[in-house]
Amino acid sequence: MAEIGPTPPIEIDPDVAAQIGRVAVMWSSLEFSVAMCIWELAQVSYAPGACMTAQIVSFEGRLRALLALLKFRKAPQRLIDEVNAFAEAGRAPLSKRNRIVHDMWIWDSGGNGRIARVEVDAPKKLHFEIKETTLQALKADADIIFAYGQKFKPLKAEIFAALPSLPEIPIEERYPIEDALLPRRSLTTP
Repeated sequence: MAEIGPTPPIEIDPDVAAQIGRVAVMWSSLEFSVAMCIWELAQVSYAPGACMTAQIVSFEGRLRALLALLKFRKAPQRLIDEVNAFAEAGRAPLSKRNRIVHDMWIWDSGGNGRIARVEVDAPKKLHFEIKETTLQALKADADIIFAYGQKFKPLKAEIFAALPSLPEIPIEERYPIEDALLPRRSLTTP
């Protein structure tokens, strides 16, 4: 019986695997930190908050939710601007992360050190090719992604530090619609 398609390698070059793993671990930590900020700003405990943020599949969506909550909670404009700048700066690192984590990696196991990834994308037109790279280029991309992720640490600290000073949101703003069919929740209603 003929084999169809590429066969995943049994072994992966440990240096390549280390860089792919580094990117995956760092990015998951970044996404978790953003989710924690969302939960805190939304004033929900982590388990129900995770039920909601787990449904926001894109990183951009999580950052949009974070920004909306910062604005809703009337966070200082400087903090909103910093988070917005962080979000804007994330396009290139996110693209690199997606390529590194989601593309299939191939290499010449014959010892000549050639590595590549199979890049498949079709935003409006199919892009399907083998992109040869080097371990040094992979490390450089991983460093860019890691540096971007590190920039969120002080933002998270600022968000958490600002929480106690954020103004109480009036019930009319927390429940902005009221109708006979959809009455505003009272403070005593569970």
